Amino acid sequence: MMGRSASSVKDRFRLISKPQVTRGRWTAEEEDKLLRIVHDVSSTPLDQPVTASIAWSSVADRMPNRSSKQCRAKWINFLSWKERQGSPWTRQNEIELIEKIFKIDAEEETELDWVKLAEGWDSVRSSQWLRSKWWMIKRHVPVSHGNSLRDMVAFLHSSYAKLIQKKARNTSVTSIQSEQDAPPPTIRLMHVDCDRNADSALPIGSL
Repeated sequence: MMGRSASSVKDRFRLISKPQVTRGRWTAEEEDKLLRIVHDVSSTPLDQPVTASIAWSSVADRMPNRSSKQCRAKWINFLSWKERQGSPWTRQNEIELIEKIFKIDAEEETELDWVKLAEGWDSVRSSQWLRSKWWMIKRHVPVSHGNSLRDMVAFLHSSYAKLIQKKARNTSVTSIQSEQDAPPPTIRLMHVDCDRNADSALPIGSL
């Protein structure tokens, strides 16, 4: 088909042959089922990480409501990360990514090796996932700072990263101050009287 890659045509055919494909949020039952199928197809025990290549068409054949593309994306961008107990993406990770790209000093984004950039992170789910994070970070660059890669990275490194660090420090200080200013906890004391029992709440500091 003109203007279409072989993989996109294949995906389109599978969607047509699977009219009942569900779009949108996955249920917990679907995620658990996909996890077990991937381990089964790759001949990997459930208590071990999957390192073998996966035949996604075979996986999708056993997931009646999902396409092979959906199964692959769900596994790569979430389930595999969850299985290896990956950590959440943080603002500090944003700073680290900006720093890595700044050090590469590339002229064009096509020079960035996202597979290599995705290595060594507990919080990164896949190279494509990391690249999508970069696209989100770039939105913070004002139009006035240019649209070349070096211009954007220079702004992010000199201004945006420092702003994130400042906010993080302020949040930490505010959190500590809030704990210090918090009123003392109260305890309930039971006063026993000959005629009746009554309880009252008193701050610990007043005892």
